[in-house]
Amino acid sequence: MVKEKPNVCEACGKDGATLKCPCDEVFYCNGECQRATWGQHRRECTVDMKKKLDKDRKRYGPDDPILAGPTYSLGILFLKQDRPAQSEEVLLEAIRLAEVNNGEDQNVAAALSTLGRAYAEQAKFADAIDVNKRAVRIVRRVYPREDHDRVADALLNLASAYHADYQCESSIETYEEALKVLRKIYGNDHDAVATVLSDMSIVMHDQGLHVEALEIEEKALDINRRVGGPDDETVAIALLNLGCSYEQNGIFEEALARLGEGLGICRRVHPPGRNSMEGRFLSVIGDVYCKQGKIEDGIDMYKKAHKIYKKTLGPESGLAGDTMNNMGGALHKLGKYEEAMDRFEEGLAIYRRSFGNGHTEVGAALYNIAVCKEGMGDPDGALQCVRESNDIFVKRGEEGRRMAVDVAEMLA
Repeated sequence: MVKEKPNVCEACGKDGATLKCPCDEVFYCNGECQRATWGQHRRECTVDMKKKLDKDRKRYGPDDPILAGPTYSLGILFLKQDRPAQSEEVLLEAIRLAEVNNGEDQNVAAALSTLGRAYAEQAKFADAIDVNKRAVRIVRRVYPREDHDRVADALLNLASAYHADYQCESSIETYEEALKVLRKIYGNDHDAVATVLSDMSIVMHDQGLHVEALEIEEKALDINRRVGGPDDETVAIALLNLGCSYEQNGIFEEALARLGEGLGICRRVHPPGRNSMEGRFLSVIGDVYCKQGKIEDGIDMYKKAHKIYKKTLGPESGLAGDTMNNMGGALHKLGKYEEAMDRFEEGLAIYRRSFGNGHTEVGAALYNIAVCKEGMGDPDGALQCVRESNDIFVKRGEEGRRMAVDVAEMLA
């Protein structure tokens, strides 16, 4: 699925630009604006890169090793632009070229891991697991001592692929393997170790092992404090994650304590109101307040977070859409259905423009609107929204299966 881009000129920033680059990624007011930034954009223009590759194929032949690197770069670019199907096609060709000329080496392993991401974004989770397993086998053969960061990276990619397919036990086992490698390389006190512990805690929460997961997150936080110092940004991020976990498990006072500490670090490290992380803290604090029944306080936090997102990320960011939906949910709890509907629809519009009509965020927003319409006595409107939501989750496959359960229940 390709993101729908807002018609903002890449050069001057004006809205309503009508000239679109053939790559579909950027707009311009006119040819003058396009020429002004072409030197920069051409490095990320998939159409221009494909033209160069076609010329090189004719010049060197279809199997020349010189093509492998540019082909791989094009595959990565497609993936960054949320075009996983095109990325898959190009990466398979990059892997073929690398294997023809060098066999299964570390470059093939890297391309396989990237291909795994392309598969995962298309909900092809079994394929993602298979290519990541192959990448692990290759790097272990290339680096047999297993104390190399590429072995750890390959294991982490495989662990993530298992988690995406909800194979939580396999994911945890693979994360533990990666953790052993990283500890051999860096020791116990390293930010890479803390990151893996945080990732493992997410899987544990999905397994329902909340107490164990919180203990792991506290360990990650302690490592971040020792490595970076009390005011390091990694400490703030760890506190944000920990605060989210406490909030999701209903441990609200601990959540507010961690979030308050992290917010203080964020404001000391960055000018207040000028970093999106501050918005994340305020938004989660708003979630806690709403769950405590302090709905008006929660809405106030959401408004402050939204203001920061607009300033730092722009009005079309996904996080700006999230705060609109959060406000809609809070207003719905207060029985202010019309105000809630306005916020839900604003959030939905942001998601459609930023992510495209087939994204799971759009499906979730439509479900929220359906619930609101039902509360307003509009069952036909609710049914229309929930059907569109259901279509999205069906097409997205496993990626949306948790939310799809709620949608299916509402359809029933």
